[in-house]
Amino acid sequence: MLGSHPIGAASSVLEHLVGDQDVVDEDFGLFLPKTYRMHPDLTEVVSAISYDSRLSSMGNLERLELVDNPPLPKSGLVYIPVEHRGNTYRSMQEVAVAKKVAEFLLRRSWIDKNGDRLRVTSEQIMVVAPYNAQANVLSVALEGLAVVGTVDRFQGREAPFVIVSLSASDGDSSSRGVDFLFSINRLNVAISRAKVMSVIIASPALIETKPNTIEQLRLLGAVTKVVKSAARVEASQFA
Repeated sequence: MLGSHPIGAASSVLEHLVGDQDVVDEDFGLFLPKTYRMHPDLTEVVSAISYDSRLSSMGNLERLELVDNPPLPKSGLVYIPVEHRGNTYRSMQEVAVAKKVAEFLLRRSWIDKNGDRLRVTSEQIMVVAPYNAQANVLSVALEGLAVVGTVDRFQGREAPFVIVSLSASDGDSSSRGVDFLFSINRLNVAISRAKVMSVIIASPALIETKPNTIEQLRLLGAVTKVVKSAARVEASQFA
């Protein structure tokens, strides 16, 4: 998915080559405003925060959905608020919720873009965290339930379901600062790994962080847009 003005026949070749890869920043040149991976509900959010609403889904991606889904929606973006304090780069409270969500998904099926119904497997659940410390505790807690790693590790990869644990309790607690944690590019990468659904687990206080600079105001605005676009689900709704 590269640049805004496809060049003749070359555009169709590039669409084929990059159709299931990352959306590439237009600074690299040609922009193909299509994704062949994400459900339109996810594409709409990613497009709004990173691509001036120019990105769209192609190829029967509206068929993608979670079966027997409540309390989760069938597809798209989900926000699960988890209260905690004093966590800088690791949250066991979020680990516990991520495990519940993974276990829930493993008891479900999903529909792929061909209309086939498939059981959710551990390889189809990707759990992403901004910090190595959180990824390490998630790996132990979710062993056999999901594939776990940092945003950097998973760039270029994909899965039907992605769980994002933001880890820090609030902006002041974030060990690498708001600019790192709320990086639009990193947020884009984390959400857009998913085909069917991205689930963001985060402290409400983190979302309410007060910006100290114009750049932080821009980043927090994007995060707020993401959260407001998401279906809110309470952690207590998972058995």
